[in-house]
Amino acid sequence: TAHAFEGGNLREISAAYTFSWGNIVQMLQALPQPFTSNMMLTQINDALKDAAMAEALKISPKIHAVSRCQISNIDYQWIKSQLVKKQWLVSVKEERSIRELWQINIIVQA
Repeated sequence: TAHAFEGGNLREISAAYTFSWGNIVQMLQALPQPFTSNMMLTQINDALKDAAMAEALKISPKIHAVSRCQISNIDYQWIKSQLVKKQWLVSVKEERSIRELWQINIIVQA
């Protein structure tokens, strides 16, 4: 979902967008390693902005901006679980941190 702005009005839009696994891994490689789940979610949401704008312009050519682009929580959790299952995303434990930290598996980076 995203908010689309037209004139002084706000419109919520929903659309489907498909990333390739390569796109997702590339996005996550751009993050400092290790990274938090929140950083991963923010990176994916930021990548959706261009797609959201293109979709919004199909609805109305007068839309001039989009914001709050968000992947659904169900889709985000599914992507994360698939990355873990494929061993492309691994959990990292740091002694001084209580946050859930992740890192792209070195095999994928090669």
